[in-house]
Amino acid sequence: MKFPVLFEDDTLLAIHKPSGIHVHPSEFSRGEESVLDVLQAEFPGKWFAPVHRIDRATSGIVLYAKNSEAARALGEQFIRREVHKKYWCVVRGYLAESQTVTSGSIENDDYAETHYTSLAEVELPHSMGKHPTSRYSLLEARPVTGRRHQIRRHCSHISHPIIGDVRYGDGRHNALWRKEFGLNRLLLFALEISFSHPTTSEVITVKTRIEPEVEKVFGEFGWGDTFVG
Repeated sequence: MKFPVLFEDDTLLAIHKPSGIHVHPSEFSRGEESVLDVLQAEFPGKWFAPVHRIDRATSGIVLYAKNSEAARALGEQFIRREVHKKYWCVVRGYLAESQTVTSGSIENDDYAETHYTSLAEVELPHSMGKHPTSRYSLLEARPVTGRRHQIRRHCSHISHPIIGDVRYGDGRHNALWRKEFGLNRLLLFALEISFSHPTTSEVITVKTRIEPEVEKVFGEFGWGDTFVG
């Protein structure tokens, strides 16, 4: 298996997706290999379907169903908002307190909701504009809904853009993290997902770790163990 397997049985497969590859082929990934392409090439004749998605630039857990019944059952759990996910992200600035960010409306079918909690902070001796130092926070994000780029958009909306986000972020801070820490990627990580197994109804919680090169930098900040638990 090209990707680390986090959970697998006859019905489901959960893998750790690296940053830089799409979950499945789409209009945004024309000509690029996706995780689904790799799975179908590695296991010819077997059926896989992603039951949720994370951005190309995001790393972490992706869950695939091995049959249409499981895919449909899990899809219904997502619609009912019974699936719980946790992400970590590094953002510009300090988050003063836990926040719930919303956008859109139920009437227009574009409502989005994310809960944020600050886990750790660091102040670096690098000037960005008028301030002599730069401040950053490690946040836990718990999306209630699953809109495209939701966590990234909401972080930007509250003026705490995610480091490495070339669309919604701050280019100066992205460049600093590339230069000082060699992290040329989006610092957004899908680390935990909980759901009811579509066959047994057992509550399944799948977890993963942040990649070693990022853990090393976090360790330099004194942010400690980066396993969600």
